[in-house]
Amino acid sequence: MSFIDADTLWAWEDAWREKDETLHKNLKIDDLRQVFLSLGKDFSQKELKEVCGGSNSCTFDAFKTFMNNQPRQAAAAVEIKNSVHILAQSSGGTMRTAELRLLLTSQGEKLAHDEAATVVADADPRKTGYVDVEPFADLIASS
Repeated sequence: MSFIDADTLWAWEDAWREKDETLHKNLKIDDLRQVFLSLGKDFSQKELKEVCGGSNSCTFDAFKTFMNNQPRQAAAAVEIKNSVHILAQSSGGTMRTAELRLLLTSQGEKLAHDEAATVVADADPRKTGYVDVEPFADLIASS
């Protein structure tokens, strides 16, 4: 098992607390799936049952152990994806490229301006001045 940094653990706890504020209850498979989805992970019912040790419910400790054994995205990509999802909810699904550039150069592991310009160009290939945030968040997550 590898080290869990404080930000990662906080994100896991925050996702779990959507279903159990105490972190002490067992979550049913459907609730566990919602926790995973909120963290950008989608598992089949069979995989979820494996996380729970074959049971139909799961403890936070079992969830945490499973998550700790999963390959992780770079922290910067996760922070950017979470920020983009927040913007998507408040902006109707699009954002201006200037907002994206600001986000990329001021959040998490800040990108240099030339790196941000490359990302913005990839996110807005038609040069409309706007980015569809959901596909962009997916692009970031797969990077």
